[in-house]
Amino acid sequence: MKDAKAEFKDLPYVRLEGDRMIIEADKLPSLKDLIREEFVPVKVRHREDEFLHILQPLEEAIIGAYRRMRELTDSAVRRSLKEVIERFPDPPVDPLAREIHARLHMVAALNPRKMSDAQILACLNRIVDSIKAHEGKGGYLPFLDRMMPG
Repeated sequence: MKDAKAEFKDLPYVRLEGDRMIIEADKLPSLKDLIREEFVPVKVRHREDEFLHILQPLEEAIIGAYRRMRELTDSAVRRSLKEVIERFPDPPVDPLAREIHARLHMVAALNPRKMSDAQILACLNRIVDSIKAHEGKGGYLPFLDRMMPG
């Protein structure tokens, strides 16, 4: 935690209380202000390890929702991701899409200007592709549930 404290202490929306780091969501800049614009296409497939800092929080938001609502389906997740993509960087309307967007916003806030719009969109699309790839193989959500600690 010592390294994290040093790294985040100058962010105006981070407050330290003892060993706890508190992020004041109401003070966060917009997502658009926290990311870089990038005009170069980004490929994530076969390079997922390079994008874990984006993919993992997205998948954590998705699996968290699934563990709270077991009736959640792959197609509902895919629709939510597509809404995040279509409205990016603006917040979506769908509750799950808002949860995914909020997680992205938090990750961007802790890594200001270190992620680009192209990287984020490529990661969102990679998860959509993964959902499609798991159709007929038991499903993406059960796969993710087995793979992620919980």
